[in-house]
Amino acid sequence: MQKYSFVPFLLGAIFACAALATFAPGAFATSDEPVEQSITPWSTPSPESVEASIVEWMVDSSATSQEATEREAGARAELDRLFTSGDRLDAVMHAVAMSLPEVAETIEACRTTPLEAMQLDWLDSAEVPYWIRSNVRLYVGRALVQQYYYGQALEVLEGLKPSDVFDPASLLFYRSIAEHQLVQIDEAKGTLATLLDAEQEMPERFAQIARLMQADIAKVKEDSLDHIARRMSDVERRLSLSDAGDQTQGVELGILASLDKTIEKLEEQARQRQQQQQQAGSQQSGTPMEDSQPVEQKGEGKVDIKDIGDASGWGNLPPRERERVMQQIGRDFPGHYRDLMEEYLKRLATDEREESQP
Repeated sequence: MQKYSFVPFLLGAIFACAALATFAPGAFATSDEPVEQSITPWSTPSPESVEASIVEWMVDSSATSQEATEREAGARAELDRLFTSGDRLDAVMHAVAMSLPEVAETIEACRTTPLEAMQLDWLDSAEVPYWIRSNVRLYVGRALVQQYYYGQALEVLEGLKPSDVFDPASLLFYRSIAEHQLVQIDEAKGTLATLLDAEQEMPERFAQIARLMQADIAKVKEDSLDHIARRMSDVERRLSLSDAGDQTQGVELGILASLDKTIEKLEEQARQRQQQQQQAGSQQSGTPMEDSQPVEQKGEGKVDIKDIGDASGWGNLPPRERERVMQQIGRDFPGHYRDLMEEYLKRLATDEREESQP
């Protein structure tokens, strides 16, 4: 079976952002169609306020003032990074890790085994402030996206709002990547609209990639061949990560259902063309059709039982018509779509053989 790699080039750009300097901010096409936008105003907290929250927590969670002073001193280098580093979330996590071993373990798990980093039961402790819970979840979600675990990332990020974290741009940006790659069209449009509503609050590389994703997802139509191909790419990614569970199987069933709809639509178009050609031929002949006459029946009234295919209706077309539909796909769409349809038909034939076996 031929493999199809439809993962957009955006992912390469995400982790090689230096190349984005060559793009002009207004260089990307946008769709003329209206997009339903769910925009929630957001802003990035100042470095001073973030530092104050961390230091206050160190004081409150320390047994003595001496311990609080030592904690702050140990985290001073990371606290200073809040004012100088482009990666605020990383600075926050490493500063907190100086006083909370569980955060240090989570950082290491994100680097080596991100799926294990999802084990965040320790965050349910009443001793862990809400802002630490939120930023740890964001850190884990970001790591999962960077390792292509998009569905798991959305699970970890579910319910988080920009106001919950110290780096709201990262929350919206990585959530939009996961939604874009999972072809969650409406969700991705809404998240990207919210992200770009405060463009001045985010790094330029985020804004550039967000515009690319926004222009790309605006072109995707539900159950189109493009939509089907993207979901096939998603299944390929899941299987490469050894994920063949219920969610992956659900995506596969959805793909087959969409292919059925596409094939039925193409069949109907072929039938309509055939009827139009027959009507045109009758009109061009100039000879009126004769009245119906009863025909003498000489046969035994028996017919051979034919296999007309499965419930999708594909078998209802003669071989010549099926080939014409396939040729139509080849004319209207890129060549790999014909290969997709041929592979689908092979799968139907295989299923029929398996069902016929005792």
